[in-house]
Formats: sequence, C-alpha cells, structure tokens
Amino acid sequence: MMTKTIQFLTAILVLISLSSCDELTDVHFNTSMTERIPVHIDQTQGSAVSFNESVILNLDNDDTHDYLNSIKDIEINSLTYKLIDFSGDIDGTIDVQFYLGVNPLLQNSIMVKTTVDNATVFEITDVQELNTIAIALKNGHQVTARYQGTALCNDDNMDFKVEVNLEVAVTADPI
Repeated sequence: MMTKTIQFLTAILVLISLSSCDELTDVHFNTSMTERIPVHIDQTQGSAVSFNESVILNLDNDDTHDYLNSIKDIEINSLTYKLIDFSGDIDGTIDVQFYLGVNPLLQNSIMVKTTVDNATVFEITDVQELNTIAIALKNGHQVTARYQGTALCNDDNMDFKVEVNLEVAVTADPI
C-alpha cells in the first residue's frame, strides 16, 4: 500500500514538473505597433460631410516575426491615439468614432487644430474591448483601425493624421 502511494505521488510530481517546465521555457516580450491614418476633408459649404479612413495594424514585425506561429497569449499594455500634422481650417471640427476591430471605442466632438496643438492623447482602457483586440491579434495577427465621422470646415480644406499606438505583451513557445 505504501509503495503504491509513493508511486502515485511520484507520478503526480513528474506531471507537475513537466507542466511547469513548459511555462519556464515560454518566451515573453513586448512590442509596439504604430500606424498613421491620413484624413483629408474638402472644404465644406455649411453642411457637415462624412469621412471614413482606416489602416491595418499588423503584429508581424521584427520582434514577432519568428514567433507568429507559436504565440500562446497576447495582452494589451496600452492603446492610444492622437491627432498630428494638422493643416487647413483652424476652426474645423469633427464628430468622430474611433474603432480598432469591430466595436467603436471612443466617440468625440473635436476642434482639430486645438487637439493637435495641445497634443491630446486619447487612451482606450476598456478591459473587455482590449481583450477582444488581443484575441483578434493572436488569431489573425492584425486588426483594422478606423476613424470615421463627420467634419465641418467652411474656411478651407482640412488635413491631419491619426497616429494609433498599440503596445502589447506577447507570450510564445520558444523557437
């Protein structure tokens, strides 16, 4: 009886140590993806016009390329965007929604030049949405960032870029 108990406990210890070894050999690293969405709006004539621009954020970069087929987990460390490189109507405004993937993440009414001049950074913190994005990156290695809404710029055209920055932590099997 004692021998069977010792054999059973030994078998359990071996199984635990083997599963622990797998976690010890995992590779952990951080990487970032930054893309810019160019937005151009022709001068309006008193009525708001629609715009819808997008760009793909691709997980395949120098940090991740060798591990793409062995990724076990992705966690979003931060997701931010800001407007940059403004030119045009200094009084131009937009009512906009920002998407990364399927769901709208932020909705804002913005005076574009002021937002650019103030270097305002918009941060996405909804854990459920960040987890959805992480799963999409793990499964498809890319997500689409979309900036859409309406704009009013009666005095001139308006041009700017939306700089999207996604910081992720990756866990992968060793290669």
